[in-house]
Amino acid sequence: MAALVGGVALLGLAPPASAAPGDAAGTALRIDLEAGVGVVPGLALDVGALLGSVTAPPDDSVTGLGVAAALAGATGLTASNGVVSAAATSGATGSEGTSEVDGLLLELLGVPTSATVLAGTATCPVGGAPVAAAEVTDLSVLGQTITATVPGATVTVDAAVASLAVVDARLVASVTTDVETTTATTATARALQIDLQLTATVAGLPVTVPLGQVVAGEASCTTPAVAPPVVAPTAVGLTPDSGPTAGGTQVTVTGTDFVVGGTTVTVDGVAVPAGDVTVTSPTTLVFATPPHVAGSVAVTVGTTAGVSAPLGYTYVAAPTAASLTPTSGPTPGGTPVTVTGTGFVPGATSVTIGGVVVPAAQVTVTSPTTLTFTTPPHPAGPVGVTVTTPGGTSAPLPFVYTPVAPAATGLDPSAGPTAGGTTVTLTGSGFVAGSTSVTIGGTTVPAGAVTVTSPSSLSFVTPPHAAGVVDVTATTDGGTTAPQPFRYVAAPVAGQLDPGSGPTSGGTTVTVTGSGFVPGATTVTIGGVVVPAGQVTVTGPTTATFATPPHAAGAVDVVVGTPGGTAAPLPFTYVVVAPTATGLDPATGPTGGGTTVTVTGGGFVPGGTTVTIGGVVVPADQVTVVDASTLTFVTPPHAAGTVGVVVTTEGGASGELRFRYGTPTSGSAASGSGSRSGPSGLAYTGADLALPVLGGGLALLAGLALTVGARRRRTA
Repeated sequence: MAALVGGVALLGLAPPASAAPGDAAGTALRIDLEAGVGVVPGLALDVGALLGSVTAPPDDSVTGLGVAAALAGATGLTASNGVVSAAATSGATGSEGTSEVDGLLLELLGVPTSATVLAGTATCPVGGAPVAAAEVTDLSVLGQTITATVPGATVTVDAAVASLAVVDARLVASVTTDVETTTATTATARALQIDLQLTATVAGLPVTVPLGQVVAGEASCTTPAVAPPVVAPTAVGLTPDSGPTAGGTQVTVTGTDFVVGGTTVTVDGVAVPAGDVTVTSPTTLVFATPPHVAGSVAVTVGTTAGVSAPLGYTYVAAPTAASLTPTSGPTPGGTPVTVTGTGFVPGATSVTIGGVVVPAAQVTVTSPTTLTFTTPPHPAGPVGVTVTTPGGTSAPLPFVYTPVAPAATGLDPSAGPTAGGTTVTLTGSGFVAGSTSVTIGGTTVPAGAVTVTSPSSLSFVTPPHAAGVVDVTATTDGGTTAPQPFRYVAAPVAGQLDPGSGPTSGGTTVTVTGSGFVPGATTVTIGGVVVPAGQVTVTGPTTATFATPPHAAGAVDVVVGTPGGTAAPLPFTYVVVAPTATGLDPATGPTGGGTTVTVTGGGFVPGGTTVTIGGVVVPADQVTVVDASTLTFVTPPHAAGTVGVVVTTEGGASGELRFRYGTPTSGSAASGSGSRSGPSGLAYTGADLALPVLGGGLALLAGLALTVGARRRRTA
């Protein structure tokens, strides 16, 4: 058996609040239907909606909600007509809820239900008895006319359902109309309630499926338990606090204790018509100013409890504009103009010239009779100038934009491909937005395709053109600039590389032959690495040379680029070659290691080069490849003597260079760490040379002293 919907979804509005003293609600139409698939073959019904639902407080209303649109997408129920409205108010005098459905036409599983009017009203006045009233006009349920003879009585009707492929399928409706219920403090009205179920024979057995409920024209209210205290209103602010003498300004008043339907506004002692005063909350109302002569007036807010203290409002006369100085200026704008007249307001005066508004922040009002502004750019011709203040807008004065001959000083960039599409910036003066065109190589770029960012700068996109130097000019109503040269460059062609291969360490000088090479503006990309124009030597339009950067072994593309585009790639092969080692600096060092040695040679590869000294591989973090011909490494500790240094890459190993651990001396010496004879026969070993200064150093100084003493004795 299908279950009824437990909750009700709201379409576009908040659900009703919980009842509280003084609350009111109106719900024009509530549909709560659901039947699952499976109980009755072909039955699918799913509609949960509140249409035209409002609550108070705060006061709320909804008008003109179409039923058909609101129920779009519902299953098993359609609406081809019907408009709902509802209102709910609550205030010091009581609360009221109303709801109404007009011209309702529903079809449930293909069976129609309609009504001309379904309405409910519930009124709960303070100090009076609550009243509930319902209205039902031209009601037909399941295609059968319902005439309510007894308010609140229930009538049962049924109708066959042809849309379901089951035996004896019928809709059964229990219809209750004109329900009006009141207590001492509440009132509820309900124009219509329909409880629906479906009966059918399924597999030879009778089945009854509850479908849910439709309620229309429902309203409720609660009488406020205690009337709010009677407090005179306060008015604390007006927004805006000034406006034209013609009136009509919408002014918002903030304060306290404003009463809906019971609040008046006076301006200079004259009451504003009730239709021009709207209380939106107890703290906010809006009114429209009546006409009044210029000057300050008092605004008060009143209720039956009293009148607020006055607030000041200023009526401002419409400004007048009598003269302009000067009356003309150049089309790029920038002309300071002085306007004389009356009624100018500092900080609240704008100027409109030729339809362009100069905002108040850019208008300087020096007195009520004088202001200055700067003209914006505009095409040549006469325009009107008006002044606007809170008091209104002046009659226009004429100003003439005069054409000025433009000037051009430079192009950036000054070259581009023959295919066009280069965005070029032209600098100069006298450029006018909307009326400046550009001519390049005889082709006009119209004003609509030219972007004027200021009187001194514009940009445009180059059209296609044959290779060569062409003239670029800009034209305004004031004339045409002197030409600026722009070079159309054909895309380069690369025909051959010489050589076509080189070592992975880079450094190979490669010559590219082809066409369209541009000195100072030609780049080479090899294996994804860009060789910038400053490192490419163009000896002519057909020849360029560059040095290869290091790269892993294998074939790569070489692409030549110029302002004209890029050439088709040519192949270059990085090959692995054995490194060479030609020199060490220094070639000696202490046995304790730590000497930074520079190796010169060739074929060194960053990240792929090792150094072996005396059979010991130097750790990778102690080897630095500066370039293909230079590397440095730090010696590890080793016994005294001469050892071999070998550089290795993936291409192989270099020849061996010799490095000596320990400082070479005269006199007798033994290899390795054996003893050596010092001055006056003083013996020392290679290990002695590595002693700290305070150890071996003092021993050497002592030996020198002994030698000097012996020589002195022999001399004597």
